[in-house]
Amino acid sequence: MDDAHRKRAPTGPHRPARRWIPAALGLVLVLVLAVVALAAGGGEGGGRTLAAKGPSLLAVLGDRSPSVPRFGTTPWSLERCCGLATGDGGHDWRIHVDERELEAMTTLGLPYARGFVYPCVTGADTEALRWLDHYGEVIARAATNGVQVLPVLEQGMDCTGAAGDPPDEPAERDAMREAAEHAARRFGPIRRAAGGQVTSGELWVAAGCRDDGSGCRWRGRPMDYLPVRAWQVWNEQNSAGHWEGGPDPEAYLRMLVETRAGLRAADPEARVVAGGLAFVPDSTARSMTPSEFLERVLDLPGGSCAFDSAAVHFYDRNGTPAELERHLADVRDVLDDGGAAEAGIWLTELGASTLGAEDGEAARGEASQAAWLEEALGRLAARAADLDLGAVLHFGWKDVTARGLSGNDVYYEYTGLYESLPYEGAPLDPKPAAEIAGTAARAATALPLAPPRHC
Repeated sequence: MDDAHRKRAPTGPHRPARRWIPAALGLVLVLVLAVVALAAGGGEGGGRTLAAKGPSLLAVLGDRSPSVPRFGTTPWSLERCCGLATGDGGHDWRIHVDERELEAMTTLGLPYARGFVYPCVTGADTEALRWLDHYGEVIARAATNGVQVLPVLEQGMDCTGAAGDPPDEPAERDAMREAAEHAARRFGPIRRAAGGQVTSGELWVAAGCRDDGSGCRWRGRPMDYLPVRAWQVWNEQNSAGHWEGGPDPEAYLRMLVETRAGLRAADPEARVVAGGLAFVPDSTARSMTPSEFLERVLDLPGGSCAFDSAAVHFYDRNGTPAELERHLADVRDVLDDGGAAEAGIWLTELGASTLGAEDGEAARGEASQAAWLEEALGRLAARAADLDLGAVLHFGWKDVTARGLSGNDVYYEYTGLYESLPYEGAPLDPKPAAEIAGTAARAATALPLAPPRHC
């Protein structure tokens, strides 16, 4: 889509310079704040190996440092590896974290995972908070592998609703706020009240972490101190696929404000990332363009201060890397003009598929995927400062299935950096795009963690 057919917001006022924005960008990891020494290695067995291994990725501990590694991806999805199964006696959490998925992340030097958290049941009793135990298992296991999680809070309430069923009623929003507070208290950084009682970071205290983040162990294994410092609230709320009944900016803002209040009640420094907005070229009854949705949120009372960063999603099927760049410029203008000039922009899903032609689209392949990603990262690097880019997260870590085996190939099943695993224990097989992502990550410089907005 060329500029003549694109609605552009007027150029916003000059934003104050942010000394924490780097001059270059690749895949950006904003929030890993722990000592991680991750050995770089190649694929296993007979699979292809990465040509350039590079040094280990080293970060520094907790809030004692102003900077963090700035590259990351989402090759591991909690939504996919950790599901909810119902059985006798109530809801039974199925915990399955593939260590080789974590290995694939750390091999590339990309230790930051975005995953969905579906809070189920509220209240303070032990049974009501079983969902916290489930995600505690996931976050702890990730931390033993040097991986930090960006939770995406979606659904909530009582486990009976499907993902995308929005909390419309006041009681449902109260439940979402309460769930967020419980989650931040359990998984956030260690904080104590004046009397010494723990107000957040319960998981890390239980793992023996000292207040400075040292000494952590989980089930006999050393564990990096990787508390959750940022929370994404909902996913693609500008689409009926994730907001039942169609997008509703006012309802989303009500829920976002309540959820933010819950997070900040436990962790006053929690960063709130708005749900990633799906790219749609034109607004309809079932979807709304990211710029229009964001404009309408910002026009509402309290909308301009409800989040620390906006977030968008973009894939090669949505346009060229040049169109991605223009799309981000549109979003930047909307934020500046809407009173949120200090808010950053995260790309919480970025990817290109290797699926062949479908629905009239051009044929793709591994070389096409790698070329698109490389150009996209180059353009993002050149615009990082003036767009105020934060995390840029690739979706996803591997293809869901081998092409043609599912009988219903879907575009998003082939956006992985690795081939699908044809059988249990099969060697990891990186695509050329994995080399692009890994090389960018290993060349990364530091990006200080932006402070939370209190306005």
